Amino acid sequence: MEQRIEGRLITPMRGRFKGVGQNQVVDPFYQEINPERLKIYQRYLDALFTVIDVDNYTRWASRQNFDREKLSKQDRLMDRLFREDASMRGLSPDYLHTMINQYFFADPELRKRYKRSWAETVVYRRRTKSFFLNGISVQSKLDDGRDREG
Repeated sequence: MEQRIEGRLITPMRGRFKGVGQNQVVDPFYQEINPERLKIYQRYLDALFTVIDVDNYTRWASRQNFDREKLSKQDRLMDRLFREDASMRGLSPDYLHTMINQYFFADPELRKRYKRSWAETVVYRRRTKSFFLNGISVQSKLDDGRDREG
C-alpha cells in the first residue's frame, strides 16, 4: 500500500529497518535502534523540548551569545534524565543525547517541520544532503568538546 507524506512516496517500516525508501538510509550511528522503539524515543524528546531552552542551545550550537549558566544547568539535568530515567525505560542515553544535539545543530526553520517526528528523521536520513549533521558527526563534536573541557 502506498503512503505519501508531503506528496512524497514513502515505504512503510517493516521489520528491522527493512522498507527504507530509496531516498532514505539508516544512519549507521543508530543501526541498533529497534524501529518499534522510535515512538518511545520521540515521546522522550517531546518531553525534553518542554523542559529545556531550545533557543539557548541553538545559540550555543551556532556560536552565538548564549546563557552559559542556564546551559550548564540544563546539561546536568539532561545528563541525569538520560542516565537514570531514560536508561530505566530501555532507551540509550547516548542516542538521546545525540538526537537532541542533532536538533540543536539543525537548520532552525527546517527542523520545526520535523520536530514531532525527530527520532525517525535522524534515524532514517535522506540520501541527499540533510539539514542536520549525522549521528557520528554530532558524537564527534560532543567528544571533542569534552576533551577540551577535561
